[in-house]
Amino acid sequence: MPDSARRLVGLGLPCLVAYLIAATLTLYANHSLAVVAECLAWPAIIAGLLLLLPEPLAVVLAIAVVFGHVAGAYTLMTPMLGSAWYQIANGMFLVGAATLGTGLYWWVRTSNQSNRGQRLKQVPTWLRWPLIIGLVIAASAIAQKSSV
Repeated sequence: MPDSARRLVGLGLPCLVAYLIAATLTLYANHSLAVVAECLAWPAIIAGLLLLLPEPLAVVLAIAVVFGHVAGAYTLMTPMLGSAWYQIANGMFLVGAATLGTGLYWWVRTSNQSNRGQRLKQVPTWLRWPLIIGLVIAASAIAQKSSV
C-alpha cells in the first residue's frame, strides 16, 4: 500500500469519523444548501492537507481535527444531555482518542514495515506550499462562515 493511502487511512479515517458525527448533528440542526456545500468541501480540504503537509504537521492537524469535531458535536448535543453531560463528554473524547490513537498506531506501524524507498512522493515544493496555503485559506473561510 502506498504511503499516501496509509496516511489517509491512518490519519484521515479518524478525522472522517469525528467529522461525520459533527456534520450529521449540524445538518440536523441547520439543513441549508450552504451547510451541505460546506459539509462536502471540508473533508476534501482536510484530505488534501493531510497528504500535502509534512508528517509532523499532518499528525498535529489530525489531532486538532478529531478533537475539534468531537467538541463541536458535543456542543450541538448539550441541550439534550441533561445531568449526564460530563460523562457523555468524557466518553466522546475517549472514543475520539481511541479512534485517533488506533489510526496513528496503524499508520506508524505499517509505514515502518513497508519499503523505506516507497515514501510519500511529494508534490514539488514550488507547487506544494502554495497548495497548502490555498487549502488553509479555504478551511479558514469555511470555519469563519460556520462560526457566524
